[in-house]
Amino acid sequence: MEKHYSAYGVACVQVASPSAHCKADVTKLTDHCIEMIRWAIANNANYGFPVKLVVLPECSMCGFPYCTNQEYIDNEVFITDPGPELDLFIALAKELDILICTGSCMEWDKKYPAHIFNTIWLVGPEGKIMKYRKMTPWVPDEGSCSPAQLKDYDEEFFPVADTCCGKLGIINCYDTIFPENSRQLAFNGCEVLLRPSAYMAPFVNNDPMDWWKITSQCRSLENVMYGVHCNQGANLHEMTPFDFPGGSLICDYEGRILSECRLGGDRIVYGHINIDELRAWRANAYQHLGICHLRKEAYTYMDKPLYPCKTHGPNDPITMEQTISYTDAGRKIMGWDKK
Repeated sequence: MEKHYSAYGVACVQVASPSAHCKADVTKLTDHCIEMIRWAIANNANYGFPVKLVVLPECSMCGFPYCTNQEYIDNEVFITDPGPELDLFIALAKELDILICTGSCMEWDKKYPAHIFNTIWLVGPEGKIMKYRKMTPWVPDEGSCSPAQLKDYDEEFFPVADTCCGKLGIINCYDTIFPENSRQLAFNGCEVLLRPSAYMAPFVNNDPMDWWKITSQCRSLENVMYGVHCNQGANLHEMTPFDFPGGSLICDYEGRILSECRLGGDRIVYGHINIDELRAWRANAYQHLGICHLRKEAYTYMDKPLYPCKTHGPNDPITMEQTISYTDAGRKIMGWDKK
């Protein structure tokens, strides 16, 4: 890492992505994401700190048209790594001298031919920096594969990249309901949490269940990290049968909301991140320095098996029936059996 921005602008590039049903649709959605990033840089170029990091939402390049891995594969509603879509983002990052969190798309990897991953990439002027595959797909409607399900999976579950914009980590939408995911990133060094999401109504911008805002703030407070939360803005007719109210927001390391837009559709939410300030706070604060107060030996719940892992091989597709049965297995372990 040659340069370091002590403070910089960040933009949630919220898009409203209609579901793709073929490769041409994926290309069209990717082009729209590129266009929105250009607008984000142009609109905020002279507002506060220069924008050096942009974040797109979940389903940014594919929508959410299918339930099973095989449907995505058969209709080519996926991207590959490497591939032409990633090349476009890398070229744009180089042109604009920024980092881009691509939002998520279904990824097909020839190492795991029966599976589709819900994957997010971070790219910069020098190329691909890292990718994150969603740890906890949304049961029971999301058919993508968690890397934890695969036998002999040998890639990092929770990578953190040391960049010019600080140490960045990624999670994806439903991942945020599980505090373990962001906590693991914090232990891996994360300073800025990037969270592309497709979080739907009534759980965004609606009382009494505005889980979107609650979890966004809590994950920053718990881990003393910034949070950049970019939500999908598609309405019911664009990504049937779901309605995504947007609500993209940026939190500081004490859980305060720095900026937000409580609207759906195509939107750009600007905020600022001060990495030097965060590092000084971590080095000097005592109050609410949660990780340093963690009495790790007091907790035993992670020793108990719940949702089964390492259950599938690369050519062994996951079914919806299996995800339901695995959930029921955890329910039984917890003593929450169906009556």
